[in-house]
Amino acid sequence: IKIEFMVVQKRVNARFFEYMGNNPVGPKPPIVINTGIVSDKLWDFYLMSCEAPRDKLPNPVRVIIVNDDLELYAKQSKNDIELFTYALCNLYYGWAGPVKIPHVIKYADKIAELYSNTVNDCEMRNLDNKPNTKSGIHLAHHYL
Repeated sequence: IKIEFMVVQKRVNARFFEYMGNNPVGPKPPIVINTGIVSDKLWDFYLMSCEAPRDKLPNPVRVIIVNDDLELYAKQSKNDIELFTYALCNLYYGWAGPVKIPHVIKYADKIAELYSNTVNDCEMRNLDNKPNTKSGIHLAHHYL
């Protein structure tokens, strides 16, 4: 089995903009930055998949390819993984446009938040010394 393994960093300090006259404005997505400020030692790129709120700059995510079993880098197919990552940002169910991060990461965040809230709720019920016969993750409403 060949696996392409990547790390997506959601909180990066890099900001990208272009000038309209003398005013900096956020670039129109989709934008992939894969030259200039990227690492010389890693295969990485910055992705801005969605527009920023008005009067703000879009926050990019940094994608680092850790394992390249498909040998896309050697085949000069770097654009394929960049386009695939951008396509994953457009597949989040429940939102009409692209989201900042690939949808699988967004779903993982939602599931972790749901689990955390449910476990904390169960622990709070136990602290109140109330009977806790109907608590548990299996009774929580699942939503993504």
